[in-house]
Amino acid sequence: MSASNHIYDYLEAGFRIFPLWEITPQGTCGCGDPDCAAVGKHPRIQNWQQVPHWSDEQIETMDEMGQFDTGFGVCVDDHLVIDIDKRNGGFESYERLCKDTGIDYVALSNFVVETGGGGLHIYFKNEPPISLLSHLPEYRGIDQKVSGFIVGCGSIHKSGATYEKQKGNPCDLTPIPEPLLKLLKKPDHYRVAMNGESLDITDQEIADMLKHCDPDCAYDDWIKVGMAIHHATSGAGMATWNAWSSNGEKY
Repeated sequence: MSASNHIYDYLEAGFRIFPLWEITPQGTCGCGDPDCAAVGKHPRIQNWQQVPHWSDEQIETMDEMGQFDTGFGVCVDDHLVIDIDKRNGGFESYERLCKDTGIDYVALSNFVVETGGGGLHIYFKNEPPISLLSHLPEYRGIDQKVSGFIVGCGSIHKSGATYEKQKGNPCDLTPIPEPLLKLLKKPDHYRVAMNGESLDITDQEIADMLKHCDPDCAYDDWIKVGMAIHHATSGAGMATWNAWSSNGEKY
């Protein structure tokens, strides 16, 4: 089954999707960068965060243009996707997470995808939506995707393997299990290191510091600000970065 056939499952479940740069027959990325570090895994449109819920006619047009030939991205929105990276010890960490919380998340989830790199995407609903951490340092190789996007089922990995549905359907997602929800709930303060000392910082304090930074700064500096916020908040600061960025003319 091609990637485009899986798109309608996501659309029916209320997800927003967008095309990714294709993987060329030579195995390079269609973006044209010979050194691309995200072959077939990054958006081919700049404003993917604001993509609408496409109509069937729009999806068909993009499909006919070949924009879904090797894959598509899925906006996470009000969901949680446990992203297990096989290469970085993700499955060992997953076993510990299951043991620590007393839950087998693959068994509990109603939609699980085996990634092209041999990992897993385990889907749950974040309903009602609350702000959550995207990374727990003690579980190396696992990201909790609560914002941004993931590669959709049916897409092709640069290895040639396909993102294959292991079980279920995105229309049948269940809520995040309570033990995991407790682990991921956003704290009031974040512990950060500065000049060798540990400090506690809040979202408001981060927002106040950003008032002294120009959101129309150079792209590389803008990315560094986002990475710093992501690191300090364990991935929970996307809204803070977005709010600051939206004050700039380049937004």
